[in-house]
Amino acid sequence: MSEFISDVRDEKSLTSRLSYQTFLEYLEWLENQGLVKVAASDDGNKRIMLSEKGMETPKRLVEWIKEMMRDVKISSCNSLREV
Repeated sequence: MSEFISDVRDEKSLTSRLSYQTFLEYLEWLENQGLVKVAASDDGNKRIMLSEKGMETPKRLVEWIKEMMRDVKISSCNSLREV
């Protein structure tokens, strides 16, 4: 995989504050989960894009959190307690 995305190495790994190797491992995991796509652009560079599943995942996570938290009330002292 490293030769496949070598042209995004500096920008993406530095922006993410990860070592290049760690960045590749996370990128590979995200790609294997179907959350991102790595594709060539018209200018010959590789682009990392969210897939449809990757765009839907944060929405699903927010809905899950809302569902899990619906019976939890946050008191004025910022501790969690069930209603």
